[in-house]
Amino acid sequence: MKIFNIAAYGLIIIGIVHFIFGVSMFGAISLDFLWFISASMGLIYSGVLNIIFCRSEDRTKGSIILVQGCNLMNILFSGLAIYLIREIQALIIFIFSVTLFVMWLFRDK
Repeated sequence: MKIFNIAAYGLIIIGIVHFIFGVSMFGAISLDFLWFISASMGLIYSGVLNIIFCRSEDRTKGSIILVQGCNLMNILFSGLAIYLIREIQALIIFIFSVTLFVMWLFRDK
């Protein structure tokens, strides 16, 4: 459970830092700024979604598919980001996302 919390809260923290970085980097609202910030929001939402479902008693097939779909999209997105930008934050997001995906596979049923 401790590893799960580190990974889920890690995504939220990276999303917040990414948001702050975007605000300081762009300084004004533009289309590029909105695209940059949308990644921040996705990371925050993903972390929150994992935490909510971890604390919930809801273990229906639909809820697990929702959470795992989100985690899988994070894995794919961050894997592509690793390939394109080759920066450490993309690798950290990838590790957190894989960790969450695997932990949901082996969760207590």
